[in-house]
Amino acid sequence: MALVHCRECGEMISETAPTCPKCGASQHFFNSTPTEDKPNIGLNIVSFLWPIIGLIFYIVFGKGTPKRAKDCGKWALIGFIVQVLLTILIFVVVGVGTATAVSYY
Repeated sequence: MALVHCRECGEMISETAPTCPKCGASQHFFNSTPTEDKPNIGLNIVSFLWPIIGLIFYIVFGKGTPKRAKDCGKWALIGFIVQVLLTILIFVVVGVGTATAVSYY
């Protein structure tokens, strides 16, 4: 008899158990094929370019595909940090260019 994760709380239970002994959630669904949980390059790129969408992916994929959710969240965080650093760099360059132009007059 194999053990599987509860669909609701993640507890290890028998694959034939009708309900989870820990949380009581029903384990029977019409579609019993497992969802593929691997990182998706396209979703990671979208998460990097638009971190708010990556955050939404992180929330949506959280229960069903935790590996995919974690990867989207990671790339959203990296994208956010890169955008903040680029914004600071642009303000510094524009600020230095403005200060230099003013000093010549």
